[in-house]
Amino acid sequence: AQAQQAAQALGYYHMTLEKHYTQQEHCWRLQLSIMPGKPVRIAEINIEILGEAKNDREFKEYLKALPVQPGDQLNHGVYESIKSDLGNLAIERGYFDARFITSELKVDTDLNQAAIVLQFDSGRRYHFGEINIEQSIFTDEFINRYITFVPGAPYSREKLLELREGLNNSRYFEQVTVRELPEHTQNYRIPISVKLNPRKRHSYAIGVGGATDTGPRIRFEYEDRYINSRGHRFSTDLILSPVRSEINTIYTIPLENPVTEHIDFYSGYLDEDTDTLTSETLTLGTRYNITLNNDWIISYFLNYQREDFSIADEKQLSRLLVPGNSGLLTRTDDPVYPLAGWRVYGQLRAANDGLASDASFTQLYASFKYIHKLGFGRLLTRL
Repeated sequence: AQAQQAAQALGYYHMTLEKHYTQQEHCWRLQLSIMPGKPVRIAEINIEILGEAKNDREFKEYLKALPVQPGDQLNHGVYESIKSDLGNLAIERGYFDARFITSELKVDTDLNQAAIVLQFDSGRRYHFGEINIEQSIFTDEFINRYITFVPGAPYSREKLLELREGLNNSRYFEQVTVRELPEHTQNYRIPISVKLNPRKRHSYAIGVGGATDTGPRIRFEYEDRYINSRGHRFSTDLILSPVRSEINTIYTIPLENPVTEHIDFYSGYLDEDTDTLTSETLTLGTRYNITLNNDWIISYFLNYQREDFSIADEKQLSRLLVPGNSGLLTRTDDPVYPLAGWRVYGQLRAANDGLASDASFTQLYASFKYIHKLGFGRLLTRL
């Protein structure tokens, strides 16, 4: 009976089988010889969307790309997945009263044909209600920049996921909770609750190490994650060694959309003292960063670099004003420890001796990294 049910689930309604029993020392052995026969094929698909979802673009797109077409072999699992997909899509789009009026899978075993008949009534679409945010660090104006919907807008689960992900990735909060309050729904409007628990404001890190070319070194890192209620942050990185010492600072200001846009102001000082070179380099710059819809991270920067250096007994002064831009795209299966994926990066920068620089140059730099799972480890390739 189980074999018969399994065959019909895959469209084989004319399956026949032969059963052979043999007695062994402590048990019986059953052998089934299965002849699947000619499969049933889909002759007709009739899916009707009723209610407000009838004109919903997402439902129209789903029906255009159904996982089954007339002429395909019948598969009960695919039929059930269509019903499940419609139900899930209704929840994601805010049709919480949706139901099936008709759900039939008609099988004609004489003609070896099947018909899918579904009538799905979505009912009315719910809308976002009042948005209640609980936090004590930032201004309401700043937090509201993370919200891409307004009260009264059509409900979308995707919008809530975007909000949660944006707040989590901001690095301001230790815990982010975004949820609906269906028990307070009125006039098809669902209130939204956002609770934000901040991370510790100050972060410190100290490291000690050594290398053959620089000798022993000490590293100190500090970050102020939220200098003010507008989300500004500051970080500095100090490295001390007998040969190479440097300090770098970055001041970051979130812009209109803090998820995708911010501007950095940075400075750095580098002191090098080797057997052949003595150098002091000062760097000042600003960088505008934006994440595009296709996940490219684009940066436009302007650096001013002043270097006093001496080689042997010759001393020189170099000044460069360097504009440029860069792009970074990453695709991985895990953002922390990927086992598969790739990353591509490119940068173009230049200087002109007529514009606050001592020399002219153009530089194009590109790199590619690919990661592939290999046994218990990873194969990493770089170009």
